[in-house]
Amino acid sequence: MNTSIKSKIVDLVGDGVSSVPEMKRHLSAFIKRELGSNPPSEMDTAFYPTDKTVANHIRMAQARLRHSVIDLENVAQMASSHYTWNTSHINIGQTMFPIAYIMGECVL
Repeated sequence: MNTSIKSKIVDLVGDGVSSVPEMKRHLSAFIKRELGSNPPSEMDTAFYPTDKTVANHIRMAQARLRHSVIDLENVAQMASSHYTWNTSHINIGQTMFPIAYIMGECVL
């Protein structure tokens, strides 16, 4: 599947799209809008994936969004009453996490 289609599915799932027919309508409009002058064939599964492939990618995007950075920010906010936060950060992947200290000891 084309990477722009995969990322569009994640974006649309984040916007609340969860049914395969609705997702396929959005993807079709996206392809026509983005590649209007030279659209791919509707037989090209890289741009027009099957229902099963779309359903699988919706499910994976839902799982990924369940564990998003927003959840980490909520945890940090709830923990702020119990920990003192230093201005230092740990870089894990593309996400920066503040370092928490309890009585001078670093807690991750």
